Amino acid sequence: MSDDFRSPFDIFREFFGNRDPFQHKFPSSRVHIFYDDERKKKDDDCHFSTVIRFSSASEPGKNATVRKTSTTTKIIDGKKVVTKRTENDGEEVVEILEDGELKSRTVNPSVAVAAGAN
Repeated sequence: MSDDFRSPFDIFREFFGNRDPFQHKFPSSRVHIFYDDERKKKDDDCHFSTVIRFSSASEPGKNATVRKTSTTTKIIDGKKVVTKRTENDGEEVVEILEDGELKSRTVNPSVAVAAGAN
């Protein structure tokens, strides 16, 4: 048994070679759905989105609740800045954390901006 550390990427490449085992599940043409605006995406950005849908088993599609969460992580001036957007029942909450500390929490920011624009 060897005590040498092996990169998980090397093991993955050794096992699968040059083929992508996830290609049929995540076609490259759909990768852009994870980014709000592909032109804004940078190499140092990290952006994840999830959509969770719930509905009643007795009445599919009625009284359904949709919750969307989007998280963006950036390193700005050496600080890890995480922006988390959550939409639930028409309400949007935006939280900004710096190095794990909550710096800002805004509810319905587009409404607040529109109201303050006058």
